[in-house]
Amino acid sequence: ALPLLQLGLYAVYLGQIFSGLYAVGCFLCQIELQSCAVGHSCSYVCVCQGDAPDRFTLHDWLQKDEAANKVKVIPSYLKLQGKEAILHGRGVARRSGHSLVCIRLETGRAHQIRVQMQHAGHPLWGDNRYGNGKRGQQIALWGMRLTLNHPITGESMLFIAPPPEAAPWTAFTRELDGLEKAWPQIIFEPGQL
Repeated sequence: ALPLLQLGLYAVYLGQIFSGLYAVGCFLCQIELQSCAVGHSCSYVCVCQGDAPDRFTLHDWLQKDEAANKVKVIPSYLKLQGKEAILHGRGVARRSGHSLVCIRLETGRAHQIRVQMQHAGHPLWGDNRYGNGKRGQQIALWGMRLTLNHPITGESMLFIAPPPEAAPWTAFTRELDGLEKAWPQIIFEPGQL
């Protein structure tokens, strides 16, 4: 099954194309797409609009409209009507009004990265639902790193799949090559927030 994980396969995720190892790895290992189980770590890269900060944490409350399949950030005083959403990120590079960002979710909510990044003023490239992408355009969100414990042996396994060599990723080829070799310390350990 390991060669299959390295094929850059696509999975349909809540009506949008979601790409990378996380979708494939979670499907094969029967991990829910909405959350990372104990012993699992899911890390993403995205290309967003604007100059994303070097390090940041987004802490919001999200509410999903099931009928429209759309999520929005709600004020914290309405938190009983939504779900808490926390993500940590690191801006890796900036070019031509866009940023390459590494992200780790602390919570796993529907459309979380897309909604929180848009709310922070950095919509994802190609996202026509929460940004200004074109319909049918690939959203620049990629599950690049997946670590999990083997379900039988308990051995820790790491899988890496770089994004495709296509726009907008090609603007950040050098940085993406570097991420394959040395993932930045974007994960905020408890007590560092």
